[in-house]
Amino acid sequence: MDFWDNTLSILAGVVLGFGLSIVAFPVQNWLRERSIRKSLETNVKREFDFNESFLEEKIDDLQSTIDYVSAGSRVFFCYLNYSSYMRHFLDRYFDQGYLFKNLEDNEDIKLLNSIVNVMSLAGESYVNNIIQMWKNQAMTKDQAVEALSFQRDQLRRFLKGLKRIKKAIVPK
Repeated sequence: MDFWDNTLSILAGVVLGFGLSIVAFPVQNWLRERSIRKSLETNVKREFDFNESFLEEKIDDLQSTIDYVSAGSRVFFCYLNYSSYMRHFLDRYFDQGYLFKNLEDNEDIKLLNSIVNVMSLAGESYVNNIIQMWKNQAMTKDQAVEALSFQRDQLRRFLKGLKRIKKAIVPK
């Protein structure tokens, strides 16, 4: 082989390698993005499943509390830990922009925002303060039942909406 044969074979290898890297880079990024999205969707689905169960439990706790208050009892234990509602993967799903890709209805986005705001430390303090006010006789039975029933009905609406939203953002 002479100089030109070597030069041409090196040049052909460089051009071929460069061309393949141009094609391989977007394919690699697409595969990585797809893998991340699938993993995130799986985790969001599990988080939604947990939160559905969590909301059902809180609805039952609220109903029990309403029953105690309706019976006039001031001696019972109930602490509603709203702040244990999970939102870690939903936040990541939102940060990646997938939430808006899969939810076209602004009402669903508003509902998710409401859920996250209510199922927080502030919401937890609010509902437990209602219970404490009843126990301390700072609230009438009717007022306590009305406030707790509103909370229960709100959680029922959240649960129904969460099930609908899960189907929209986490395809099977």
